[in-house]
Amino acid sequence: MIVSLPVKSVMVTSGVTPLKIMFIENGIGYGGAALSLFNHLKALDPNRFKCVVVTPRGGTGYDDYTKVAALHVLPDQTVSRSALRRFFRRVLPLAPVADRCASAADYLVNLLPYVVRLVALLRREHVRVVVLNNDPVCNMGGVIAARLMGLPVASFVRGTLWRSWLTSLLLGKVDRLIAISGFVRGELAALDVDPETVMIVRSIRDWSRFDTCLDAVQVRVEMGLSPGEVAIGITGLLIPWKGQSIFLQAAAKVLADYGNARFIVIGGGVEEYPDYPEQLRELVKSLGIGGKVTFMGQRTDMPRLLAGLDIVVHASTDPEPLGLVIAEGMVMEKPVIATALGGPLELIEEGRTGFLVPPGDPVALATRLTVLVADPELRCRVGKAARIWALENFSRERETMKLVALYEELSATRGAEEHPAGGTRA
Repeated sequence: MIVSLPVKSVMVTSGVTPLKIMFIENGIGYGGAALSLFNHLKALDPNRFKCVVVTPRGGTGYDDYTKVAALHVLPDQTVSRSALRRFFRRVLPLAPVADRCASAADYLVNLLPYVVRLVALLRREHVRVVVLNNDPVCNMGGVIAARLMGLPVASFVRGTLWRSWLTSLLLGKVDRLIAISGFVRGELAALDVDPETVMIVRSIRDWSRFDTCLDAVQVRVEMGLSPGEVAIGITGLLIPWKGQSIFLQAAAKVLADYGNARFIVIGGGVEEYPDYPEQLRELVKSLGIGGKVTFMGQRTDMPRLLAGLDIVVHASTDPEPLGLVIAEGMVMEKPVIATALGGPLELIEEGRTGFLVPPGDPVALATRLTVLVADPELRCRVGKAARIWALENFSRERETMKLVALYEELSATRGAEEHPAGGTRA
């Protein structure tokens, strides 16, 4: 049973207007960042904060925001960026020139109209603080709109940013940066970001649904598992660097020795990589393991799915900024194997709370998997230690309190600018 401490609240006196905050979520799909925002908004006191969420896409997952905030679906593309790139590559002979022209066209036909609509929304909603749920580069429109309105802006940074003049410019236009791990903070330091502007707040998760006593029988039937089969799962959006192809290659090697293993791929595709899901299915066929792999698609019942697994794999080939799916597996008492890059190094103590393997190495992954498949006692011992560590180190309440203090600090700064000493606030 998980016991959660209530978020510390402050008495709101009559006549005090709640702080209006706009959160802009501009990720490539409903993944860890979008889910973390939802859980954060659930933890905020509605008497102190009125929240507005802006996202370019709606549908599954995003609709949940209506439970905790006012949701505005504001498309950020009038013409698809990929269509612009294809057009200019057809009419211009040199790819670098074509890509620069496509980028300029993107600013003109997509970014500019988006900023205009965003400014109008900020004004209409009487927003006082803007929070970018992704980095300033992919939320460029949010940075520009907030600055045009003279609003304080904070931005989460959930990954590695390329060094460029544009990156430096946008990072410098944000009042506070919120790194989701020590790894990300180090990446920002490498970009010469002032450390005084950076705070660490781990991705926020509500663990109340992650009950280790969940009945796993029905979900194992859905996965096509037979009694006695060891279920090994990988979760996350179907993006090449998430390493699903490495997972499947390792699966083929494990199945050569252990026919009682079953491999489960959980996650849906994204617009940027439309062909990748089918490529994974073709890989399964070429490896001859079609009868031992199940694709579950995009799901919203992760606690239940994790309850049905015996081992969780995280196979990213690029540094993972944090690895929220690792923490989810740990809380569900599952032994997790992750690649030794970025955030996972902060979450896993080798051999005690999980296991680390080199990135892009299906042989190393298969070797570790065979040990766990053959040793249920090891799986149990590591899973229990992992749950204890994750519950102690991923506190929704503690991380929310950090953000509450930040929002009020930014709002106070804005208030001081509008109402200098001796003035009276409306």
